[in-house]
Amino acid sequence: MSYSRSITREHPSCLLFIVDQSSSMCESFAGTEINKAQAVAQIVNRLIDVLGLKCTKNDLIRRYFDIGIIKYGDQAVSQFTNELSEPAFSPINVLYENPLNLDEVIDSEADPIWIIPEADGLTAMNSAFKLAKNMLETWVSRYPQSYPPTIFHISDGDYTDSDPSSLAEEIKTIETDDGGVLIYNINLTDTKKTGIMYPHTIDDLPSGDALRLFKMSGILPETIREKIYALKKLNLDPEARAFIYNADPTLLAQCLDIGTPLNMIGE
Repeated sequence: MSYSRSITREHPSCLLFIVDQSSSMCESFAGTEINKAQAVAQIVNRLIDVLGLKCTKNDLIRRYFDIGIIKYGDQAVSQFTNELSEPAFSPINVLYENPLNLDEVIDSEADPIWIIPEADGLTAMNSAFKLAKNMLETWVSRYPQSYPPTIFHISDGDYTDSDPSSLAEEIKTIETDDGGVLIYNINLTDTKKTGIMYPHTIDDLPSGDALRLFKMSGILPETIREKIYALKKLNLDPEARAFIYNADPTLLAQCLDIGTPLNMIGE
């Protein structure tokens, strides 16, 4: 069964967050008092904090995951680079010990921050997926026997450069021997309407952005559908997609939690 490989220090996995930071992300998030950019930053920061704690054994943070963050507005950029200033992933042990507000965390025990909310400019979504493809091809070539990479793409709408759909399909074909890259798309809106989780058809989805993101999303493997059933008692169709439409704060957090393969951590 694919997506079943244990995550170890010798065979880590990776998580890549692709975060829309265009000007529309300053709009209200699901009818709440905070905007979309703030909500995304809060929840991603919380998840990285949880990851660091889950990867800590015997007071040592073990490298079970590499973390990538791609932010896009007018252009797409990787938050982390290597010694040649090329886009790169950061090992969780390095990232967890170096939040952006390290001095505040040490001095006042403030909540650690790794991503800052921003909302400005256009929506270079295609450029973001092109960058993701290059980063993941490099990572998989180094760890071909690892649990497959997971992408969390969080956006509220349309692109302004070009359609990223074909790139998403190419990314899905990037594989370790345990399966292909799994793409989650989380579509945010400014309404309080009930969200749609892991649909397998387009019947209840509006046309346009939601339909495109649904098609760009990966089909949930059996191991993850079983995990969702155990946690939420949702009996999903075998064609269910890794897609959330109109995510509210709870659905956004749950999707990130469920999609992060912490249950696959071994020794």
